[in-house]
Amino acid sequence: MSTPVHTSDSPRVAGRDAARALMRVGCTLPATAATRESLRALLGEPIDWVWLLARGATHHVLPMLQHALTELPTSDVDAVPRDVVRALAFASVEAKAAAQRHMSLLASLLGALRESGVEALVVKGLALAALYPAPELRPAGDIDLLVSEQDWPVVARTFDQLGLPLRPMVVMAPGLSPGQIVHMASYVAQVAYESPCGTPVEVHFRLFNIGVPLRCEDIWERVRSEHIGELVVPTMSREDAVVYHAMHANKHQFSRLIWFVDFRLMLSIGADGLDWDRIVRRADDLRVSRSLAYMVELTQDLFGTIDNVPIASDLAPSGRRAWGCFRRRWRKEAIFDFDIDDSAGLGQWYYLREVASWRNRAAYLIRRTWPPRWCLGPESRWSYLCRRMADSSPRLARLFGLKPTDKAFRREV
Repeated sequence: MSTPVHTSDSPRVAGRDAARALMRVGCTLPATAATRESLRALLGEPIDWVWLLARGATHHVLPMLQHALTELPTSDVDAVPRDVVRALAFASVEAKAAAQRHMSLLASLLGALRESGVEALVVKGLALAALYPAPELRPAGDIDLLVSEQDWPVVARTFDQLGLPLRPMVVMAPGLSPGQIVHMASYVAQVAYESPCGTPVEVHFRLFNIGVPLRCEDIWERVRSEHIGELVVPTMSREDAVVYHAMHANKHQFSRLIWFVDFRLMLSIGADGLDWDRIVRRADDLRVSRSLAYMVELTQDLFGTIDNVPIASDLAPSGRRAWGCFRRRWRKEAIFDFDIDDSAGLGQWYYLREVASWRNRAAYLIRRTWPPRWCLGPESRWSYLCRRMADSSPRLARLFGLKPTDKAFRREV
């Protein structure tokens, strides 16, 4: 793979451009003879190693860079400063230890939920580790589980028995009891817990909940199993994963390199088995076709053409692209701008401008400015009353994007 490196009169700029190219080539999995040759050539360039270590940690790719360097001859790696080699080795050891903690915790959680009669799917970062040569090459900051909303009371009791406390900074109304949290769950779409090993655990009730909450019950019809190391975990189908992760990256304005590595592996490993007709229908139903087209186009800009993948322009719906397309993440030389971070304030509205109807945009603004969203916070009792008020009226529930809690669900609490 040829690697264009932007040259400049400024050594600092040239060093950062070479570092950008090194990060991109080092994250190309599976590695080929061409990528190794490009990596060897880049190691001869002046590289801003301090910048690379800082941004590599932000983008969660340091273990992959360490893995890529270990596949090169020792004579080539000698060009890397010793302190950088030690930093990369330390990041790799830390990632391996974290992966082992995650696997142990995940096995106990899935076992406890299974004994309670609850089916849970592993989603997002940890589920994607199955695509990598080793789980530690795909660092995950937390464990994400998807459960059916009607199973939430059982999940809450099970986690309470396991001694997992709710995370006060994430739970929208920290003063509520577990029973009251149940009634908040269908609004916040997820609840987070702390674990004894320090790994956060997020329990999701919906995945497609950006701006406007969309239900995902049909995901359960296409469950598959993945091997992560020695652990077998249930997760969503490959087609659902492609659509979801494209939408998730768009939500966060394509701000992490690791997401593009994930997406490339999703498209390239077993690409012949992907049902693109189903992917396109799913994206159309969720109004995220443009997100899918963006993700396919940008991934191939970074890592090259992927076989058996439709042309991005064929995936995008007709019509003008929204303002701020791609969040200006690509420079003129097609080098990914690793310095731009996610802007949470603009991200949701940007997503809505890309994919949502005006009706959904108006509903989103209402839920951002009216109760119960406005009340979620220290006024926990008032938050709970707002949630129950919305529960009592189908019209209010629809206004706030809620599904009214049925009587059997309330008795379970």
